[in-house]
Amino acid sequence: MSNAFKTIAPRKYLLMLILGMIISINISAQDSMTDLFKNDLKTADLEFTNENYQLALSAYLRVADRKDVPPSLPLKIAKCYYFTKKYDKAVKTYHQYVNSGKELPATDLYYFAEALSIVGNYEESIVYYEKCLAQDPENELLIKKIWRLSNRSYLFEDSVFYTVREIPINTTQGELLAVPYKNGIVFTSNREEVKLIKKIDASTNSAFYKLYFAPVYKEPSGIGLTEYGPATLFNEVFQSDYHTGPICFYEGSNKMILAKSNDKKSADKGRTLQLYFAEFKQGTWKTTQPFPFNSPDYSNTDPSINEEGNILYFASNMPGGMGGMDLYVSMLSDSGWTIPKNLGSEVNTVKNEVFPHLQQDGTLYFSSNGHAGLGGLDIFKIEIQNGNFKELENVGYPLNSGYDDFGIYTDTLSNSGYLSSNRKNGGYDDDIYEFEMDLQPYPMTVTGVLKFIEHNWMDSSELRPLPDVTLSLIDDVKDLVVAETVSDSEGNFKMIVPYYSKYKVRVVGKNIEGIVSFEVPKHRKINDKYDIVVVNDDFKTVSN
Repeated sequence: MSNAFKTIAPRKYLLMLILGMIISINISAQDSMTDLFKNDLKTADLEFTNENYQLALSAYLRVADRKDVPPSLPLKIAKCYYFTKKYDKAVKTYHQYVNSGKELPATDLYYFAEALSIVGNYEESIVYYEKCLAQDPENELLIKKIWRLSNRSYLFEDSVFYTVREIPINTTQGELLAVPYKNGIVFTSNREEVKLIKKIDASTNSAFYKLYFAPVYKEPSGIGLTEYGPATLFNEVFQSDYHTGPICFYEGSNKMILAKSNDKKSADKGRTLQLYFAEFKQGTWKTTQPFPFNSPDYSNTDPSINEEGNILYFASNMPGGMGGMDLYVSMLSDSGWTIPKNLGSEVNTVKNEVFPHLQQDGTLYFSSNGHAGLGGLDIFKIEIQNGNFKELENVGYPLNSGYDDFGIYTDTLSNSGYLSSNRKNGGYDDDIYEFEMDLQPYPMTVTGVLKFIEHNWMDSSELRPLPDVTLSLIDDVKDLVVAETVSDSEGNFKMIVPYYSKYKVRVVGKNIEGIVSFEVPKHRKINDKYDIVVVNDDFKTVSN
């Protein structure tokens, strides 16, 4: 018995020692996990406070499945999704929170309503905007957003007159803010570069934006789609270690104004964006001077300057604004640039107004998430006459979508241009789209009168109707007959043109046969009546 006792006792003691060590290790591991959890939350909260939402989101998601997370964590995750433009995930997270029986705070009610609108859940979005309004009945922004979404059909009415096409230079990163330059476009992108050392923007956890150039090849007939060559970095002179762009050319593209990150970092504002002028001299671009109202304490960005270079519009969050980013104007006088003037409540709101584009006819385009629209940033336009603003207008679908639509550029005729949008993939994956507007819809019915004259030198009073003649509409690009009709006894005809192209008309009648030109409009026209004149000198006479 004693020998057995002597044999067993040490084993029990050893077992108890091992169990104690295991318990101690488990407690230590639990303490370590708790410390790690607390550190992740602390890190996430710090990144959230510093508006580095992508980094904050990653940290929050690492601890989201723990049972002892703070009740506010799902709301912080939802806001991170919202601020990183992952609106579908923001909606899902908010839905889960609401479905758990919890009430959303006022701020989150608004973000939820906004996110719902952006992803196209308009009816539910109205419900949550109305809940926001119940807490703030005098809020004009909410009233306008509810009205606009309740009457959103107005924004789709003219969509048949527009085409919007994604251009092939886009990548899975951001491409945005295209402007024509010589035989191509200059745009801004944070696409990946092959570098040993990469600098990352902590707010988006992606590369900094730089300027690129892509050549543009337009089909000579004007019928085919525009083609684009490979993009390359645009002029090393303007490339910064941080953000560069957007940009605006003027004076025949021999001068420019651009935005780029300040060389000096503010202690509490970070690295702000500033405006700089540049000029093309002796075969190279050179920065000439900074905009005199730059400041490390706020950003001046998104420049748009008239061709003469004496009227500058830009976006800024300088003190004294109406909230967020506002639009300002400055004039060049004999004594230099005037103190920037806020465009006021007809343009600016408590939210963000950004990316102005001044058209030569005095129309100002810009983007806003403070004026009522389809969701996110919408593009608006307002006419300026004698320094006064006329009525603000949402440009509607398809230039606008539920997502962020911004950075519009229109040509001198306001018929075509470029815009930027994240409508395809959301987030910071912005893409460049080319568009045409005020297009003639097809098929189009045209009417007219077929007339005849003997000689091309004769007076128009000698014109007479040409009856009972067959007209064949020929697509000159495809060399294909696409429509036929016959003129009546007084030369009147009606013809359906199926689509836009280059056309000609074969005219065949008694003792006459030939080809006449026939141009159909690419853009809308009020008068769709045509006079087709057959000149006998240009036709061959057919003997029966």
